[in-house]
Amino acid sequence: MYNQVRHQIEKVGYSMLTTFIYLFLAIFIIAGLAIFLDKQNFIFASLLMFSLIIILLALYLRLAGWIIDRQIPVLNILIILLPPVLLVTVVVWLGRNTSIISHKEGKSFTAKLSLFLALSILFDFYLIFFVGNIHGKFLIFSYALAVMVYNTFFLLFISYLLYSFLYQILPTPKGANYLIVLGSYVHDGKVTPLLQSRVDRALSYYHQAGEIKPKFVVSGGQGSDESISEVGAMRNYLLSVGVPDSDILVEDQSRNTFENFMFSKEKILEDWQSSKKPIILFSTSNYHVTRATLFAKKIDLDARGGMGAPTSFYFLPTALIREYIGILSYYRLLTFLLFLIEAFLAYLLAY
Repeated sequence: MYNQVRHQIEKVGYSMLTTFIYLFLAIFIIAGLAIFLDKQNFIFASLLMFSLIIILLALYLRLAGWIIDRQIPVLNILIILLPPVLLVTVVVWLGRNTSIISHKEGKSFTAKLSLFLALSILFDFYLIFFVGNIHGKFLIFSYALAVMVYNTFFLLFISYLLYSFLYQILPTPKGANYLIVLGSYVHDGKVTPLLQSRVDRALSYYHQAGEIKPKFVVSGGQGSDESISEVGAMRNYLLSVGVPDSDILVEDQSRNTFENFMFSKEKILEDWQSSKKPIILFSTSNYHVTRATLFAKKIDLDARGGMGAPTSFYFLPTALIREYIGILSYYRLLTFLLFLIEAFLAYLLAY
């Protein structure tokens, strides 16, 4: 009798996993077609990566069930130990990263973002695997809501990381007419290593362009603690490496990424002489490309792509977490709607 019940439960479980696989495979195909038409569509890109992750998780569970059923000792151990080993590795790495960035960048709140992520992963693991029976409808509702919301947004974060990586390894369009370089903080009147990497990334494209060179649009104003504007420092750097002044347009009014694109667009339209649309690319730090693309699309700037400049590896986790929070804020209505849907599902489970 026990074996029959167990077999029936496994059968239902496999059936649900198969349904999940087919459902998210359909979403993956639809999102993939949308991305083929517009690689800068962040919503469909997130759906593409999210569905891929769900498919891989479902396949892993099916594989785990198949291995455990056949009682293969070595594979049983591997399949059971893989999740906790992966969890511990990620948590230890994030904790170590927090120590490194706090030492190099100071003990600010943002420097601890990696640590907060590590602690939240551990807490989620505790909620899923170690919390026993929960009594009371409100507690069940709270538990279900916490687990669903955290894991949904965590998987969306992984989706964002995958999309950001894939976006930057796609071929950069050729024949650009303008290269917008997004500014950042300058020190002692000179470009910082981070800002120099952005300019150097655009310079690399410029030198490979052949006879017809694109024009630089250096963009960024002057902060109260800066002795020179960001564009002034970038322009001086470009002149020092041999770029003619005639190939440099200066936009020095912007205070943020949105204004970078808005004012740069005005400069480009003033300078452009042809009836055809100019081909525009922009250069920024690799972690910033995805969110910068959203702002470019928001002002209808036909930027064909973003070129990501390399960033110190220790800085990437904190920067990517911060950018993800910024993207959730950008899509705040969708974020709130998703939260409401999951709250409704948790309510149905509890009541």
